[in-house]
Amino acid sequence: MSVKLALGLLLAAGIYSVLLNAGTRHVATGGVVVIDGDTLAIGEERYRLVGFDTPETVNAQCDDELALGQKATRRLKALIGQGDTLVLEVSLKRDRYQRKLAWALIADQDVADIMIPEGLARAYGGGKRQPWCNVKGRLTSSEIGHWGTPQIAREEGS
Repeated sequence: MSVKLALGLLLAAGIYSVLLNAGTRHVATGGVVVIDGDTLAIGEERYRLVGFDTPETVNAQCDDELALGQKATRRLKALIGQGDTLVLEVSLKRDRYQRKLAWALIADQDVADIMIPEGLARAYGGGKRQPWCNVKGRLTSSEIGHWGTPQIAREEGS
C-alpha cells in the first residue's frame, strides 16, 4: 500500500469518525446526567446545550445566581425525566471546555424555548457571557426585571 493511499484512508476514517459524532442522537433519558441548567453528561461525553445560558451553580458570583442556577438545574432534570428519549442535535464544534455543542429537544420542543420563557435562562448565541450578578452581589437589574425580586426567585423552589 502506498503512503498516499494509507494517508488518504486515515484521513477518510478521521472525517467519518467526526461525522459519526455529529448529527441527531436519540438518547435514553435514563443515561443522561444533568450537570447544571445547560450542561449534560452522557457516558464520558459532556454536552453544552446551545441557544440559552443559565446561571452558574459552581463558581456562582452571588447567592441569587446560585439559587436561580439550582432552580434551572432542577427544571432541566424534570424536563428530561418527563420522557423516555432525549433528542440531541449535535454540532461538529466544541466549546472552550471541549464539551460538544448540542440543541436538546424534548417532545419536539427545544429546551431553550422552555427554559427562557420560564425565567430560568436567557438567550445566548455563544461568545462572552454576560454576568448574572451586579457589583452589589445581586442579580443584575435586567434579570431582576425579568424574574421579579431575587427573594421571590429563591422562594419559588430553591
